[in-house]
Amino acid sequence: MILMPQGVSEQEKTGLEVKVSKLESSPTSERGKFVSVFGATPREEYPPERGRLFAVVDLKVDPTEDASVIGRLVWDTLSEEYYAPEEETPVSALERAVYAVRDKLRNLSPTATIELGAAAFRGEVAYLAKIGKPALYLRRGTETLEFLTGEDGVNVSSQILEEGDTVVLGSPVFAKNFPPADLPRTEFLEKQFSSGEKVPGFAALLLTLVSSREAREEAVARSRSSRKFWGKVSGVGAGLTRQAKQLVKSVRAPKQLKEKFAAAWKKRLYHGEELAKEKHEEPEVGEQRTEIIDQETKPPRKKFQLPKIAGISLPRVIAVLVLILGISVLFTTWQQAKKARAAEFERLLGEATQSLDEAEGLVGLSNEQAVILVTEARADLDRARELSPDATDVDPLLERSIALLNAIEKITPVGEENLKYDLNVQAQGAQGLALAGAGSATVYVLEGTREAVFSINLSKELPSATELGEGNISGAQELMAEGEYLYLRGSNHVYRLKIKGQVVDEPISFARINKANALGTYLGNIYLLVPGEEQIYKFWNLPGGYAGAQNRIKEAVTTAGVVDMAIDGEIWLLQSDGEIIRLSAGEQVPFSISNLSDTLKEPIKIFTQTGMKRLYILDRGESRIVVLDKSGNFLGQFKGDFLSGATDLWVSSNEKSIFVLAGAKIYQISQ
Repeated sequence: MILMPQGVSEQEKTGLEVKVSKLESSPTSERGKFVSVFGATPREEYPPERGRLFAVVDLKVDPTEDASVIGRLVWDTLSEEYYAPEEETPVSALERAVYAVRDKLRNLSPTATIELGAAAFRGEVAYLAKIGKPALYLRRGTETLEFLTGEDGVNVSSQILEEGDTVVLGSPVFAKNFPPADLPRTEFLEKQFSSGEKVPGFAALLLTLVSSREAREEAVARSRSSRKFWGKVSGVGAGLTRQAKQLVKSVRAPKQLKEKFAAAWKKRLYHGEELAKEKHEEPEVGEQRTEIIDQETKPPRKKFQLPKIAGISLPRVIAVLVLILGISVLFTTWQQAKKARAAEFERLLGEATQSLDEAEGLVGLSNEQAVILVTEARADLDRARELSPDATDVDPLLERSIALLNAIEKITPVGEENLKYDLNVQAQGAQGLALAGAGSATVYVLEGTREAVFSINLSKELPSATELGEGNISGAQELMAEGEYLYLRGSNHVYRLKIKGQVVDEPISFARINKANALGTYLGNIYLLVPGEEQIYKFWNLPGGYAGAQNRIKEAVTTAGVVDMAIDGEIWLLQSDGEIIRLSAGEQVPFSISNLSDTLKEPIKIFTQTGMKRLYILDRGESRIVVLDKSGNFLGQFKGDFLSGATDLWVSSNEKSIFVLAGAKIYQISQ
């Protein structure tokens, strides 16, 4: 719930205000106990420098007394004393108010105990106080610090804050369950307590310093004014560009322009002669003779020519001037457009930086909002890249956005730097089919070209490989390692290969092996999953050999979509749609994946073993390995391009290394 400020507070005057998120479970009726959070905005008659006051109260009184009434009196005393019109600093007023609460409580209920956290905000300064052990943290970026640690009794302090800082004020139960190191899990609390879940003693406030409404409106107004100004500049530039184009076009043919000028002048000079000629179509003989004599005595008329300037004709001068004017206009327009692009580039970089700063502060507190901010920042950076070919300023911010998304989604990038071994060293054109292992660094790879298993010790600087079972494991598709044996599932046989001595046998006989799609082992027993029969068949490992097939699933369980199986005492079945079926003693146990933002797209392998705390799922559709705990909680994921072609994975017994088979290559990922 967001508590909005009333009126114009001191924070708004300084450009900052407090955004409040309230985390509080639905009320529980427990006599003698009271836990709640409070907040107040100062009224006009209060000293304006005191700012906004918040508190969390955890109260225990005699069960015969009404704890809620006493709790309300505690808050009333705290707020009235803090806002009392005394001439003192806010930190002194807060200290006096806390002592007044303690004294008031002693008078009301001598046996009562109280744990109290209080925070007052004025602009960028926070005034803090506490009694007992409530949560009082500062979240800045990805770091969380605890205020007022150590001494008992009443502690008071002040702290300069920055925009985006979050002060966390919580009850002692909140502090016990969420110490500073585990605060990133708080985003789950908002969902948990919005549904009204009851957790006795839980209450908290997340107090984030943000730009005030007036500051945001002023920023928006500046942005609109800037866009309007550059719009006008763009319009003027466009008009000048059109004029320049017309002028340049007009000077492309100076010869035609010269001819037009000459024609106009000739028409004007001979206009009078043409009129005279029309009037004297039949002149007298004497007159005609006189005209002829006059023409003979007059000097010949010179042909009209336009004046020249320093040997250059006037049309050429005009053409040059028009060309210079056009170039000048075009250059000015280009300069204005360049400045506009530079200003827009800087604006986009500034907004992207601000979005990333805000997103960093929300990681762990509100991942959903953090993703929105990172997405907005990346859109701004893409537009900035279009405005400037220089990526010097853009690339670091893009890398920062990727790192933020990785932190939010708990992604660890992996790539070719994780390559550990290439089977082509042993067999040209090698085809890796399946992977198993033992200990922490010995892996066994089923290779299809030579139909053999290679034992590879990856702990050495130069890994060495030993070939096992060549020619005796025809058609093998799946590989498991347990104890001193390797177990392989073929199209019609289950093979058992003794690692020392390389003896291959067929320990079990089962007519429907060709219908199985997954093999598992546990304590030497062999398990085969036959999805079409919705059954897992178990073969007991007895002193005299393996017993016949026995049904392991004891109730109706749909296994038609199951693609893989893992066994650690319980049986884990991975379905093609990403769902996981958990079987204990042959019966299904409720299980679901939680907090994984992107569902499994094309899961093909699931891995765990006895003694391991986690489940590992190879999701080829999303090029990743997803790590869960065995309650279904999402812990993290590894992402890399090579995982899109991976076929199998194995995890070392200490869970420090994940080995992945992709084609003929083996990759090692450290946890």
